Amino acid sequence: MITRIEPTAPNTIKFLKYAVERLIERQPLEKGKLIKIRIQDGATPFPEFTENLLDGDDGIKIIDKIEDGDRNVADKLVQLKYYLDDTLKYHTATQMPIPENPDPLTLTIPFIVVDGDGLLKFASELGTENRTPSGEHSPTISISSRALPEVFYYPKTGIGFVDNRRFKFKNDQPEFAVFAEMYERIGNPITRKRILELSRYQEKKPSISNDLLKNMGVKNLAHTLTTYFINELKKKIRKRTGLSVDHLVNNNGEMTLMAGKMGSARK
Repeated sequence: MITRIEPTAPNTIKFLKYAVERLIERQPLEKGKLIKIRIQDGATPFPEFTENLLDGDDGIKIIDKIEDGDRNVADKLVQLKYYLDDTLKYHTATQMPIPENPDPLTLTIPFIVVDGDGLLKFASELGTENRTPSGEHSPTISISSRALPEVFYYPKTGIGFVDNRRFKFKNDQPEFAVFAEMYERIGNPITRKRILELSRYQEKKPSISNDLLKNMGVKNLAHTLTTYFINELKKKIRKRTGLSVDHLVNNNGEMTLMAGKMGSARK
């Protein structure tokens, strides 16, 4: 007999939403946090399993396969773990579900948080509901309001805030102007070329002399060093602001600030 979980079945989708809702109820979702969720067939959303009594083990008599139909709980536990590992990978790690009662089948599923922000994004995409501690429903999670940090930056002074953390960039450093443009274009990438322009650098081309670059007020940066410069720049910005790799994104030399703007300036 072969037992498998049906990932696209309505019951499985309802179960996944239920499990994710129970997980995000337990905020803060710190890395390494253990969260246990209890499910029961017929009482809570439960995944859809297909149990083909006549599939597999061709050498076994049909009557023996049918009699074996009620001894497949272990197979369901394994299939459920594989499904959750694959569906929630990068966000949680799943330990083997613990059977509490075979009839009705009752399980406790231990989850370990790996990436809380990623789990919140996944919940938003899934369309789950977030419950308040009192048990009331709050609106569906919004990535901009829940998963992303709020940022304020005043480009004339180089002073800014990421949530409640203050930072400052010196006006003679590349990050002063680069972060200002990222903040202005929040959610949209600024190109590799533009980052170099804002930093007063330029990739040297064979036809451009060092003297001409100096007259333009631009520092020469050899082509082979531009990637290194941009990588070091993004590291400095992340370190100063506390932004993560998911919120200050570097993609092939382009930088994007993924955040929400604070509603008003701070003093």
